[in-house]
Amino acid sequence: MGNIIATDVSYIPGLVKGNNFYLSAAISHKTKKIESWLLSDRNDSELVVNTIKKINKTNYILHSDHGT
Repeated sequence: MGNIIATDVSYIPGLVKGNNFYLSAAISHKTKKIESWLLSDRNDSELVVNTIKKINKTNYILHSDHGT
C-alpha cells in the first residue's frame, strides 16, 4: 500500500478580496512527501490534471476527494 498518492486543492487569499491563488498538491500517503504541486490563479480541472501529470512515479493509486 505504499503507492497511494492523495491530491487536494487549497486556496491562498490574495491581497485584493476575491483575488485568490490556488495550490494543488499531490502527496504520498506512505512517506508524506510532496510528489507534485502547482500554483494557479484559477481553480479548475486543468490545475489538477497538470499536477497529476507532474508526478514522477508509475504504478500508483490516486486518491482524491474532489466533487467534480
